[in-house]
Amino acid sequence: MDYNRFDELAKTLADRSISRRETLRRLGAGLFGAVLASVGIAADAQGAVPCKQTGQRCKAGKECCSGNCDASTKTCSASSCAPPGVNCNGTCVNVSTDITNCGTCGKMCATGQSCVAGLCVAGTSCPPSTVNCNGTCVNVSTDITNCGACGKVCGTGQACVAGVCANPCAAPTVMCNGTCVNVSADITNCGQCGVVCGTRQACVKGVCGNVCAAPTVMCNGTCVNVYNDIKNCGACGKMCGTGQSCTAGLCVS
Repeated sequence: MDYNRFDELAKTLADRSISRRETLRRLGAGLFGAVLASVGIAADAQGAVPCKQTGQRCKAGKECCSGNCDASTKTCSASSCAPPGVNCNGTCVNVSTDITNCGTCGKMCATGQSCVAGLCVAGTSCPPSTVNCNGTCVNVSTDITNCGACGKVCGTGQACVAGVCANPCAAPTVMCNGTCVNVSADITNCGQCGVVCGTRQACVKGVCGNVCAAPTVMCNGTCVNVYNDIKNCGACGKMCGTGQSCTAGLCVS
């Protein structure tokens, strides 16, 4: 029992104006407080519900006399944080959601990741193996517009392989819409992907042009004279009727 409480009890006993019942009540409160103090628990002068001092054992969620009950040490601490906070370098943070302290103090998530339940995950709602690029979940291992990182675009004819822009096709072919083609000779990808040669033209060394000697033109890979060919009269594929002939590109009877 401390001297202040002892002095208070002494005055109570000396004061004849206080009833016997009140004297016994105060004496009991003092003795109760002394017992609690002996085990490190404080009580007020009236013997109210006690609180625990710094360093004393406590239960998570229960208030201490100073600060909160540290969930990790289960002791009262003025520097502890209220759940679900954790003290990281003097700042209370939620390690379940903090990208600079994800799961534990100092663990930083990578660019494009977020902290979910204490784990670094790609994006905020993207499935595994994808990341959030401008609001869209993409696989940076294969996406030619986000190869290896958001916004990194592969060149024409290249593919994204394991996050690296490369030409997966054997030379001299390149990748066009998922197919390896020879842009030096392909009439639908002449010179580069998507360049289509005109009717009667061929792709020669990556350039669309007429490779047939005048007056012939290319029809289905064959040079024909559309001025007298009854199967290609005036144009590729235009056939003359039975008994007709092709004259100057016109079917005549």
